[in-house]
Amino acid sequence: MNLLEDVSEEEVDSVIDTDLKGMIYVTRFMLPILKRQKEAAIINDSSRSGVTAQAGQSIYSAAKWGVRGFTDVLKEDLKGTKVRVAGIYQGGTDTKMFEKSGEHFDQDKFISPEDLADVIVFMLSRPPKIWLHDVRVEY
Repeated sequence: MNLLEDVSEEEVDSVIDTDLKGMIYVTRFMLPILKRQKEAAIINDSSRSGVTAQAGQSIYSAAKWGVRGFTDVLKEDLKGTKVRVAGIYQGGTDTKMFEKSGEHFDQDKFISPEDLADVIVFMLSRPPKIWLHDVRVEY
């Protein structure tokens, strides 16, 4: 468990910089290019932590709730353009990232990256009149 009083300022900055500001800066850079396309989509990959509160996840959840807010505002800002925006909020994904944390996680119930990619392909392959704005993916 990662209680707020135990989190260093460096870790706060790192998580917010990576999980929120990184997405904002990449989107800001890509948006003029996307707006020039015949059709385009932004699917912001967040986390279940962006829609549900989880004990010991205050900084990570703050970043992911920020992603959710950023995604919702982008949807409003880009209405009437050819750029569609969605958010995907998944449970744990079975990647090497968890090994780096030093904590033990039961990854048997984590989503495989391939399955998550299939969900994104499904989202993008809907007929033009259908758009899935928010998708939650759980094991």
